[in-house]
Amino acid sequence: MGCHFLIENIVFRKGPTRSTMKTKTLRLLSITLVLIAAFSLTLSAQTMKFMSADEVRPGMKGFGRTVFQGTKIEQFDVELLGVLKNFAPKQDMILARLSGGPLARTGVIAGMSGSPVYIDGNLLGAVPPSFP
Repeated sequence: MGCHFLIENIVFRKGPTRSTMKTKTLRLLSITLVLIAAFSLTLSAQTMKFMSADEVRPGMKGFGRTVFQGTKIEQFDVELLGVLKNFAPKQDMILARLSGGPLARTGVIAGMSGSPVYIDGNLLGAVPPSFP
């Protein structure tokens, strides 16, 4: 019992169908939009201004952002106390007092590590594990 191909069973098409063209166009459009979004996020991250430890002065005030509960991003207050130079080899530690929101009751809590801290619109760094 062999396999036979009959010319009557072969369908010839002149080109891609409309639905195939629409699918390919939508796929290309989606990829293009994703690339544009990624590129714009990269550009905005490159325009972010950063503040170095050398620019820190005691008494400077700013804010941080974190999620205390659920998914809502909340803001807390930051007051810079000073800088410990060479805390670790070639590393300085910025000391700050955090307040506002639930921090009055809890202090810095697990999960806040990595929360960004801004001073005068510049990114200073992130919240590390706290001192007692």
